[in-house]
Amino acid sequence: MYLESSDPGSETFRLYDYPFYRLNRLSGRHASVMNSVLKPLSLDQPRWRVLMVLGDQGTSSVSCIADWALLKLSTLTRVLQRMQRDGLVELIRRASDNRVTEVSLTAKGLEMHTKVRSVASRVYQQAASDLTAKEILLLNDLLARMHDSLAKSPYEQ
Repeated sequence: MYLESSDPGSETFRLYDYPFYRLNRLSGRHASVMNSVLKPLSLDQPRWRVLMVLGDQGTSSVSCIADWALLKLSTLTRVLQRMQRDGLVELIRRASDNRVTEVSLTAKGLEMHTKVRSVASRVYQQAASDLTAKEILLLNDLLARMHDSLAKSPYEQ
C-alpha cells in the first residue's frame, strides 16, 4: 500500500510527498546543472542525449534513438541535422530498408562522447554523493517498477 499523503486524491495529500513532484524537481535541477556543464562544449541536452544513446547502443535507427532519448521525431530530426553539420554523427539509409535511417558516431562524435561522459560523471557523482551503492540500486529498481506500472495505464492514449 502506498503512502496516503502522496496520493493527490487523499485528504492528507502533501505535494512534497508526491513522488512525481520530487522527480520533476530532480529532473529540473539535473537539467539546469547539465546545461551549465554542456554549454562550454557547445552542446545542449538533446545532443547530449543522442551522444549518450549512441555511445551506449551503437549505431541505431532514428526511431530507436527517439525512444531512448525521449525526443519527438521532429525534434530529433533537427538535432541530428545539426549534429551531422557539426561532424558528430553520420546518417545512412539502411540498405535492407531504404525507409530507415541509421545514425552512428563519427570519430569526432566518439571524442565528444568521451568528453560528455566525463562531464556527466562529475554531475552524477555530486548527485549521488550521499547515497550508497545499495540505495542507488534500490532507487533504480523502484523507478523501473513505477515506470512498468504506468506502462500498463488505461489512461494513456
